[in-house]
Amino acid sequence: MHSSSSSLSSLKLPTSGQSEPLSRLACIRQCQETVQELVSKPTEICVWLTQLTRPTPHLPNPNHQQQQAQNLADKRTRFEATLNDITVQLSSLRYLFLRLREIHEYVVNREPTTVTNNPELSRLLKQKAIYEEILNEKQIQLKIVIDAIRDITYQINTMIDLRHDGVNNTLLNNTNAQEK
Repeated sequence: MHSSSSSLSSLKLPTSGQSEPLSRLACIRQCQETVQELVSKPTEICVWLTQLTRPTPHLPNPNHQQQQAQNLADKRTRFEATLNDITVQLSSLRYLFLRLREIHEYVVNREPTTVTNNPELSRLLKQKAIYEEILNEKQIQLKIVIDAIRDITYQINTMIDLRHDGVNNTLLNNTNAQEK
């Protein structure tokens, strides 16, 4: 895989017509577009299959028979072209996956010493730790508020239910008193 790294470092993008190196984001974007195109294909294939398997009525006129045969041949050709497109897109997706794996291996295996000696990075890591601590405190406070709102909502619903039951009991008592 590493020996073909130079050949895999660029991909012919359909929009540009020229080879461009693929960054991680470009690979991901290309993968998303390819997957979206592949997702739309099953419906198209189902339509083609139903058209290909639909029985054709036997027409006595030879011109109609020739036209139906030509239509069927055209439908088969378009169906095969769609299947070929899917094959090309799947191979493109495989290539993009391999390229992303190479990028990932490069990022994971690069020298960590150049990064750890950076004073800006250590300052940012401390700042990140402070922000994470603040975030955790805010999450705890938010949980307390949400629990309080749940308790209040429960109490309100209980009071509404009791009031509703009280109104129903009063109505029941009034109807029973009127019947006597």
